[in-house]
Amino acid sequence: MTKFKWTLQRLLDVTRTREDALRHELAMLAGQIARFEQEIASRQATVKAALVEMAAIDLLGRLSRQETFMRCAGTVEKSVRLLAGKVAQIQTQREALAQKFRTLRESRKALERLREESLAKHNKTQSGLEQKQFDQTAHVAIARRVLAAR
Repeated sequence: MTKFKWTLQRLLDVTRTREDALRHELAMLAGQIARFEQEIASRQATVKAALVEMAAIDLLGRLSRQETFMRCAGTVEKSVRLLAGKVAQIQTQREALAQKFRTLRESRKALERLREESLAKHNKTQSGLEQKQFDQTAHVAIARRVLAAR
């Protein structure tokens, strides 16, 4: 029986490699998004904690600290907006990459389906050839017995 050799095997291998690379890149982007969102939540929690602390201070103490707090809160809010912009940018990039990944995955699945069909066809052909070989061997054996009997 001849060994099965598919002509598109290299394309399938490259497609799998590209799919793995895209999967890894998607995971990296998801990690970046999570880190930025965690940083946003951390900065917002810091501002909320400072607000709670300010609320606990008496009016005279609060007035002296309020100007500094407002400047700091504005700076933190600005940095949160920048981080949110980065998150949105990365999410857009991730969505585009996810679409590319889905297309590549469909391509890989189609190639795998073609390979399976080709393998099944090869196995069927080889089985037919083996059956012909067995039949021919049996016919030769019968012919020899008949000749030997004469």
